[in-house]
Amino acid sequence: MSTGEAREVKRAMAVRMSLLGFVRAEAALACCVSVQFVDKWKAIYLASGVEGLKLAYKGSPGYLKPRERENVINWIQEKKT
Repeated sequence: MSTGEAREVKRAMAVRMSLLGFVRAEAALACCVSVQFVDKWKAIYLASGVEGLKLAYKGSPGYLKPRERENVINWIQEKKT
């Protein structure tokens, strides 16, 4: 809950409900996900723990160098529309 990432919270809630004894279909319905989603993240949790539920994608590096980015921003700000 402390991450603020809705996808991580949804994964954790689905796993928690499953571990608490809820039927997979009930956990899936409560979290608005599929039964396969519950199974997938439960297996990942059992293999990797809480760290396995966290988002792994960190984005791609930018194409522009810092100076180029600054020039583009300045150019955009000079435009009226």
